[in-house]
Amino acid sequence: MNAKIIFNQIKDGLLYASLVIVALVLIRGIANWIEVGSLLPIRVIIALSNLLYLDERLSTRTVFIIHYVITTVTIFSINALNHWVPTNVGALLGEWLLISAIYFIVWFFTRHLTTRSVTRANELLNQINHKGV
Repeated sequence: MNAKIIFNQIKDGLLYASLVIVALVLIRGIANWIEVGSLLPIRVIIALSNLLYLDERLSTRTVFIIHYVITTVTIFSINALNHWVPTNVGALLGEWLLISAIYFIVWFFTRHLTTRSVTRANELLNQINHKGV
């Protein structure tokens, strides 16, 4: 596999993870930089799990589910280490819904940007091909 493709996939994963972290920080109102710093492992894990999208043996749906589970488990693990996990079931469900909502919003946003850039690249290729004919 091409190193540039792997690098771009990790870079996209870091951007994606950064958006998730920013959303969590804004929603939770975390002001302590040590707490924000503890969220950085989430960036690395999400970025590396983003490499799953390069595996052609897996369907996009399968990779999406695996990526979602990895992201959710990672966030809950970091939350547990920082003692941010709610104590009752309702609050725990609310936390999961919050994480899921942020995940899906960021996923739809990044998917839209990717689809738009691929469409634009295809249009440019079509223009080049028609000029050459």
